[in-house]
Amino acid sequence: MFNVLVLILVLGMGSTVVAFAQRSLRDEAYQRRFTVVGAALVGTGAVLATTSNLVILAIAWVATSLLAVELIRTGPAAGVAERSLRARSSFVAGDLALVAAVAIIVVASGSTAIGDIDQVGPVALGIASVLVVIAAAARSASGPFYRWLPDSLGAPTPSS
Repeated sequence: MFNVLVLILVLGMGSTVVAFAQRSLRDEAYQRRFTVVGAALVGTGAVLATTSNLVILAIAWVATSLLAVELIRTGPAAGVAERSLRARSSFVAGDLALVAAVAIIVVASGSTAIGDIDQVGPVALGIASVLVVIAAAARSASGPFYRWLPDSLGAPTPSS
């Protein structure tokens, strides 16, 4: 039930932002690119919100990172490299942490099902938990990973 609520949130917010972007970026050369990448990001977020498989979760997590950086890269050519560099660096650190956490859980439990996490021992679960917190911090611009967020302001308004 919770994943249905999160899916509704992802699709609702995502469609609102993509619709806003189409109006906001009217007559801009990058309007179509933003719409396509934004819609792909919403779709990948929907997969992330609904999957019960850890490997698919990790793949969707990394895909949302790549697509978010592509949205930050959208816009005027001036400053594209600068405004996406820190986001890409933070997201890579977070993605590696999440992939490592998933690998630890899968190896320790012998399963890719999220429901089998309870089969993981306390040490492996503790390490995986710390890695998930690092991944979340990188994605949410918390702690040492905050520097990418102001850079996103150079992209079109819907990106930030």
